[in-house]
Amino acid sequence: MKVTTGFGYYVEKSTGRRIVKAVLPVGDHPLDNKYDYIEVPNQAALDAIELYMDSSIQLKAEQEKKIQTEIRQAAISSLIVKGELPPDYKD
Repeated sequence: MKVTTGFGYYVEKSTGRRIVKAVLPVGDHPLDNKYDYIEVPNQAALDAIELYMDSSIQLKAEQEKKIQTEIRQAAISSLIVKGELPPDYKD
């Protein structure tokens, strides 16, 4: 495949799902027959592409984010109690 902008994503041919974004050097690259490469004009366009995510992966990501938020809030509360952050600190 010939990459001209350096920004694109791969689509799984069998499912039509967008599976991965890629920033590649301009030039010729090999392409597996299982995938199509769709090129976009720039990073902003690539950022706007939504990839397929299995629902179980999505749920796990949401749970991990919730846990990270709880840990962060606990750390902030601890610093407030120790006097290392002001009592009215807002994250």
